[in-house]
Amino acid sequence: MKDTSYKVLEVAGGKPVKAWIDGVPLDPGAREQLLNTARMPFIFKHLAVMP
Repeated sequence: MKDTSYKVLEVAGGKPVKAWIDGVPLDPGAREQLLNTARMPFIFKHLAVMP
């Protein structure tokens, strides 16, 4: 089992979001922006988010 320091948000119709957000609040509006961005056709493997 691999221990990671990030959370993976699965996105319907898009690529996963790898988010380093442990202990950091994620605003609902910011989360929606991340999900929309992850659905863009030019995102390759995943979207990385580091606040």
